[in-house]
Amino acid sequence: MNLGSALFAKHNLQEAAQELKAAIALKPDSPASHDLLAHVLFEMKDPNSALEEWKRAAHLDGYNADTLVGMSIAHWQLGQKTQALNSYRSAVFLDRGYVCDHLKEQGHWKDPALEVLRQVKQAAGPTVCAGS
Repeated sequence: MNLGSALFAKHNLQEAAQELKAAIALKPDSPASHDLLAHVLFEMKDPNSALEEWKRAAHLDGYNADTLVGMSIAHWQLGQKTQALNSYRSAVFLDRGYVCDHLKEQGHWKDPALEVLRQVKQAAGPTVCAGS
């Protein structure tokens, strides 16, 4: 997974996806690998495949706010607004500080994901992150 992460950081998306798929073939129960592959696939403009990987990651670790945020942006991009808002609210419930503060402009969320995340946050309304 480290090589896949390094390739993703360098924006070598095709190679990163190949490396991460190989890592998943060796260790299919790694939520982190599925989560990172989902990020790569989203950057490759494949929200359907990204959503499937985020769902796999959530199945393996349902307490990861980053994964739920990923599901949220993929659902939003696919026009599934209700599911997007539900995933976003679940992420806030799990880790309000990370979702409401840290994700403002940080982390491995890149454009266009950050723009989609801003849209989801706006649609969720200001009260979702109130008090953080």
